[in-house]
Amino acid sequence: MTFFSEATDIRDRLQADNLSWIVDREGPAGKILVFASRYHLSAEPVKTSISRSGSGNAVAGTYLRRRFGNRLVTIGNLIGKGKWGCSGASGPLDPATPHSIEGVVGELGVPLFLLDLRTAPAGVAAGLDREHQLGEGSGAFNLVLGRAFDVLFY
Repeated sequence: MTFFSEATDIRDRLQADNLSWIVDREGPAGKILVFASRYHLSAEPVKTSISRSGSGNAVAGTYLRRRFGNRLVTIGNLIGKGKWGCSGASGPLDPATPHSIEGVVGELGVPLFLLDLRTAPAGVAAGLDREHQLGEGSGAFNLVLGRAFDVLFY
């Protein structure tokens, strides 16, 4: 598993390099939209069961935040139920439990919302400025949600 963790780190650094290259080609007025896994776009290190250190793995978003600062806007998607799909494979998502942030926001009873963490009320911001679990089962990971994303979409 150490090999997988190291390979993931390399992959994320290269993702950030590729995106930097695109931004450079677009010039100062250019803008790009990247749709990718919340894992890879987190602006904070991500802790998984295979992380090499207690502080988690640096992912593409951490490198991009260092390079672009506030020019980078990250959107974390929270999914309480449904199924996943990738390259023709699919399966059900494990239902959100109270241990995950999806379980917590699911209790609000609001089926769909955006929360801009950059302008969130102090109480909300303080609650999100600590480590939270995202996802369930083997796909779960932990991060400091309020620093990982600028906006949350549920």
